[in-house]
Amino acid sequence: MITRTLIVGVFLLLASSSIYSQVTTNELRASQASDSSRLAGTVPSVAADADYVLQPGDSIGMTVFREADLTTQATISRDGSVQLPLVNEVKVAGLTIRDAREKVRKLYNADYLVEPQVTLSLVTFAEQKFTIMGQITRPGNYLIRGDEAIDLLEAIATAGGFTRIANRGKVVVKRQTPSGEKTYTINTKDYRTRFNVMAGDVINIKESWF
Repeated sequence: MITRTLIVGVFLLLASSSIYSQVTTNELRASQASDSSRLAGTVPSVAADADYVLQPGDSIGMTVFREADLTTQATISRDGSVQLPLVNEVKVAGLTIRDAREKVRKLYNADYLVEPQVTLSLVTFAEQKFTIMGQITRPGNYLIRGDEAIDLLEAIATAGGFTRIANRGKVVVKRQTPSGEKTYTINTKDYRTRFNVMAGDVINIKESWF
């Protein structure tokens, strides 16, 4: 009876030791992974082409190889600038992600680091809108992502579709461009027509007189 009790006790002791060892190992691995991530300096990001043009409201993340203290995330202000460690205010709006990265790299290289390896990424797109008015079921402003373009018919469907007296053959879209305002007139009766709506567009659907 004593021998049996002793065997059970040894078995429980070994099992307890094994479980403790596994938990300790898992905790150690988690701690090492956390430390590794912290030392590497990482920020979340969304998929965006290197030629995407940054704009106010976009949030960007920056990491510098072997310089975890410089890891940062910032939102581009209305004047087009972001605050970055050491170099302070840097204007990046209007630049592609690729060009902004090179600009930041040169700033750090000039006074603080030797040939720094800078990574710049887009964390979130600025929330922008297109406007639709006139003979539409639900006129108003609708959100659109900074790099997104949706088909005109899809935009009209999002706003509830045409009213009964809408002039479907003459949908007017006004768009601000670097060279000034442009106006497009689209015949949506022709389903072969494709026109992409972009952030900032104003869509006006006229009334049909017959």
